[in-house]
Amino acid sequence: MGGQLSNAATSWRWRVITAGLTLLVISAAVTYSMGVRSLLRPNASMLFVPDRYLDFGDVWEDESFVWSMPIENRGSTPVCVESFRKTCNCMSVRPASFTVEPGERRQLELQIDLASRPQSSFTVGLWPRVIGNDGKPETTDIGMVWMIRGQVRRAIAIPQFAPVGQHSELAQPLAAFSVALRQFVDLESLTAGCENPAFTIAFDSVCNSNGG
Repeated sequence: MGGQLSNAATSWRWRVITAGLTLLVISAAVTYSMGVRSLLRPNASMLFVPDRYLDFGDVWEDESFVWSMPIENRGSTPVCVESFRKTCNCMSVRPASFTVEPGERRQLELQIDLASRPQSSFTVGLWPRVIGNDGKPETTDIGMVWMIRGQVRRAIAIPQFAPVGQHSELAQPLAAFSVALRQFVDLESLTAGCENPAFTIAFDSVCNSNGG
């Protein structure tokens, strides 16, 4: 009887050990599989832009300034860019979506409205949204934001708002009002227009001294 109990206890212990080893093998296999999938998973961090292309330097103000920027896939798997996110609507990116093979470099064309801000120092953030293994766009780490910057030179500064004041609809036409422009370079001539035909623009004089 004692031998049967001993054999039963030994058999039970072997079953426990076998079950434990099986769980360890399954756990290791799952961990390895997850690790392989993680390595093969497309990620925005695989994309690289050289620092020198993130600074467009000192340029004149332009509503349609064009800047070329290369983007390189330094990973081992293709990266499908679904779209780009930006910190402002002052910039458009072409192409808007594409796939970059491992080791491949694609050229992006950025069109930036440098007249959209009054400051001379201009910065705008850009980051890609990539397609994951499940076919859905993945959230990009904030550390992946490319900050594109430069200095903008302006010939004149125009106020963003004109002092029109409050008027009645019946009091038409409105009385003329003045807006002061500040120039930073010598101007030989100056012309202006308005999209609204209800307004007309005229200049009293043009000052040729800087800062006038």
